[in-house]
Amino acid sequence: MKDDSLYTIAAPVGVARVEVSRFSDYVALTKPRLVSLVLLTTVIGFVVGSGSAVSFMGLLHVLIGTALVAGGGAALNQYLERDADARMRRTADRPLPSARLDARQGLVFGLAVTVAGLAYLFAFSTLLAFVVGAITAAIYVLVYTPLKRVTPWCVAAGAIVGALPPVMGWTAASGTIETGAIALFVIMFVWQLPHFLAIAWIYREEYANARMSVVKLTDVPGTRTTRHIVMLNLFLVPLTLLPALVGIAGTGYTIAAVVLGAAFITTALRRSTSDMGAYARRVFYASLIYLPVLFIVMAIFRKTS
Repeated sequence: MKDDSLYTIAAPVGVARVEVSRFSDYVALTKPRLVSLVLLTTVIGFVVGSGSAVSFMGLLHVLIGTALVAGGGAALNQYLERDADARMRRTADRPLPSARLDARQGLVFGLAVTVAGLAYLFAFSTLLAFVVGAITAAIYVLVYTPLKRVTPWCVAAGAIVGALPPVMGWTAASGTIETGAIALFVIMFVWQLPHFLAIAWIYREEYANARMSVVKLTDVPGTRTTRHIVMLNLFLVPLTLLPALVGIAGTGYTIAAVVLGAAFITTALRRSTSDMGAYARRVFYASLIYLPVLFIVMAIFRKTS
């Protein structure tokens, strides 16, 4: 005789697995690793902009709002690039190109999360943080994303987007945009250029297959890319001294900025003519270490008066 109890248990378990999988797909739309870096820079902007008194509730509010805006923008980015993502190996398994979620679900989710984030910032953070958040989302979705199909200069628009989260943190803490916030913006903007050049070279063929104009395939040996990375690093390191010059960070930060900058420049200069791929990956991973350490040191040695 057939035991029906086996079937009454299996169905709910199967449904639960589907729901967990669906939830993980929606989480993947928000690009959690990218959002984590956004939140780190937002924290630094808030802490440094707070001076001596850090409001933990204020920090929590701006982090929630920023996470929602960034995650929603990432989902809208994936909605707009779903066809291009399907042509690249590293993105083909994302929820939309793999059809685990359909386009309408991605669009509705992205819009809902972005609007929720902006509404949260408006209700619980400062007006200026809300404005910066809205500008960030608009440039990311309406400018940077479509420009990726048109010109390599899209990286400049993308760098603006990536440089605004610490400004959001600062404005959430102080309600104003001051020279310290501008210094953070400048550092973040320039840091992203060699960082993205390294990514673009590593995935240049995939970008070309996806009809993304983020890098020129004519630079086969990577000579031009290497030169630009070195020049940008040489430009970036002096800019990291701006926080000390405008009075938001102390001597400890200055020393650390010089040491970290020297290490980053050394990495950029160590190019093997025979293996551009290894060089680009080394620069990419070095940049991922360099910026968080620099910003954490800045928060530690910030001036509180």
